[in-house]
Amino acid sequence: MMVDTSNVDDEHAPSVAPQHQNPGIHFSSVVVDRLAFTDIGPDERKPDSLQFNFGIQRRRFEDESLREVSVVVRILPALGQTSRLSLDAVVTGRFQKLDGPGVMAFDEFAKANAPALVMPYVRELVTNITARSRHGAIIFPPVNVVKLVAEEQASAEVPKPDV
Repeated sequence: MMVDTSNVDDEHAPSVAPQHQNPGIHFSSVVVDRLAFTDIGPDERKPDSLQFNFGIQRRRFEDESLREVSVVVRILPALGQTSRLSLDAVVTGRFQKLDGPGVMAFDEFAKANAPALVMPYVRELVTNITARSRHGAIIFPPVNVVKLVAEEQASAEVPKPDV
């Protein structure tokens, strides 16, 4: 794939891995670790808007060639709305580092690339489960995983108050 960035400034240029860089990482499996869904009641009105909360969890193993990355999603009615509708899900991808030249750093891959690969599975799960509900299918908006990771890092860097 060739991308012409000659007329795009660096700040807005698409991020494309050099042709010689081999990610060298195998997406070996994806599993649903947790799923809890409560639909609206038969006499309950559908909430006007929903609140989407996302999180990322990463796990390392003794075997340094393995990583798991989980995307956590919690969907609730927006603040101020009363509804029993809720959905909590955790979807985990397992990744294995392969040997070879030019392989991407595993921790760097697990930071943003791995959650971005797991996100479509989360979206499909949520849409598929809620499509059979009284509420109707919930199709969440595109998620900027890079921004989510940056927010996660920023909140981790904020000092916690002493209690």
